[in-house]
Amino acid sequence: MKRIFLLFAAFALLLPLQAQNNCTTPLSQTVFQQRLNRINSTNNAMERLSMATQMATSQCLSAFQVKSVVMLLANDEDKLKFSRLAYANTVDKINFYDVYDGFAYFSNVFRLHDFVKDYNNGTTLPPPPPANPPVTPSPPKTGIQWPDLPYPNAKEYLGATSCPEPLPTRMFTEQVERLANNASESVTLNHITNMAKTQCLSTEQIMKLASLLQQQTNRLEFVKMAYARVFDKDNYMACKHLFTFNNIRTEFVSFLEQSNAPTEPVQPVCRVTEDDMRSMIQAIENASFDSVKLNTGKQVVAAKKCLTVDQIMRILEVYSFESSKLEMAKYSYAYCINQDDYYKVNNVFSFSSSKDELTKYIQSR
Repeated sequence: MKRIFLLFAAFALLLPLQAQNNCTTPLSQTVFQQRLNRINSTNNAMERLSMATQMATSQCLSAFQVKSVVMLLANDEDKLKFSRLAYANTVDKINFYDVYDGFAYFSNVFRLHDFVKDYNNGTTLPPPPPANPPVTPSPPKTGIQWPDLPYPNAKEYLGATSCPEPLPTRMFTEQVERLANNASESVTLNHITNMAKTQCLSTEQIMKLASLLQQQTNRLEFVKMAYARVFDKDNYMACKHLFTFNNIRTEFVSFLEQSNAPTEPVQPVCRVTEDDMRSMIQAIENASFDSVKLNTGKQVVAAKKCLTVDQIMRILEVYSFESSKLEMAKYSYAYCINQDDYYKVNNVFSFSSSKDELTKYIQSR
């Protein structure tokens, strides 16, 4: 399948690139990886697509970065929408054919290729951004007058997080306004505590909620509790401005320093169950052609992220062609949790040339 894509790409490069953009440098890999992780952290397909399209229309990306996002999207329709948007801001368009590998069906590859060809010919314009692109809404009018404090801005925050995205400003205001103006301290504390336990909030939002409490001891207990689900953890020290009493401010600072103290790293559980394996193999076997099986295999392996050598060998046995087995073996190496035993994979190959090529590939890593 990749050879077909290469032919498509070669043909596209002969076309005049009339529609150009100002992108010359892609998003740094560090920042890109943070945003990719944020997309991968949500299980909602629509939210993934929304976050991906926002990045496609606002950032310069490399073809490799575009492909990395494509591999995280739920279906070919979403992949196609994102790829069309991302093409205009792709720095190395000559490598865009790599993105085709992220699709499961030829029909959608052809659709994307036709779009690229027409775009380069100047016969079509890039698709417009989504009808309702993410925007920062103007703060709605509210009767609540928040105190004048140095609230941190979480809009472009890329540091440590405890939850995916903070509550939108409008929803935050609506939930706060449900509180009666004459609500008692205990009612207010109960309401905002429930918000902090069930919603992802920014430091700014937590500070505003805490300011509704009159007693500083209650404020202290609230911000301690809310820290477990704050979006922008690195901004949380700003909460010290909520306290006018030095002893309470000192207690908060001490709490935060202890919470962020280095600890023994907890190794994440990385395991693919037998049920997972059956589902993965079934998904690959359901594909009609070996090339489609190859793309499906890459998707399921990347989704699970960790497999043993024995599990990878079971996946390779699904493929009929030696070339597909070899390509899949190379791709799966990065997701193997016991790479020292990867030499066992050679047992699935019929030709010594395939074994030699895999060995050279591993040594080059």
